Amino acid sequence: MTSYLIQHLQLRQDITVVYFFCNDDTEDRLCSLVLRTLAAQILRSQPDLASHIFDNYCRRRSTPSLPQIKKLLPDLMAACPPHIIIDGLDECGEKDQRALLAELLTLVKYPDAAVRIMVSSREETYISRTLQKVPTISLTDKKESVNADIREYLRCKLAPLRDSFGDAIVDEVEVTVARKARGK
Repeated sequence: MTSYLIQHLQLRQDITVVYFFCNDDTEDRLCSLVLRTLAAQILRSQPDLASHIFDNYCRRRSTPSLPQIKKLLPDLMAACPPHIIIDGLDECGEKDQRALLAELLTLVKYPDAAVRIMVSSREETYISRTLQKVPTISLTDKKESVNADIREYLRCKLAPLRDSFGDAIVDEVEVTVARKARGK
């Protein structure tokens, strides 16, 4: 769902979309990795900002450290307010969740940066508690609807296989995948 949203937002010329997909293999120091990735994506989408980086960081021989990235991102975001999408934060440890959410919430508070942030995650205690005062969409309340959507999606995507493999096998695959998805 998140990748679909990213693809659609990237089609719009008036929006800069930057994103990061977390997974259980995501290394330690998640915050540093995410912030560096977001900065690189902003620079790729807005190459004119490279001169700012050169003048204010490279010429001064700044080290590419987390404190420097924290100083750089607000500048980049003021010049090019992005839509930030973080997916799968629940797959990381609470320490990494805590550090990343603190930095993301700090970025929203800069007066010159009209940043929009979306965090897509399963419901986790720390994430829910931290984001309780921001707008939230929960799919867990609609589990039956989500399951029906998953089944419909599978039906459409697997339809071309029916001629090759027959209805019985494709039906079995649909049921098995939907059951294992458990609304996720």
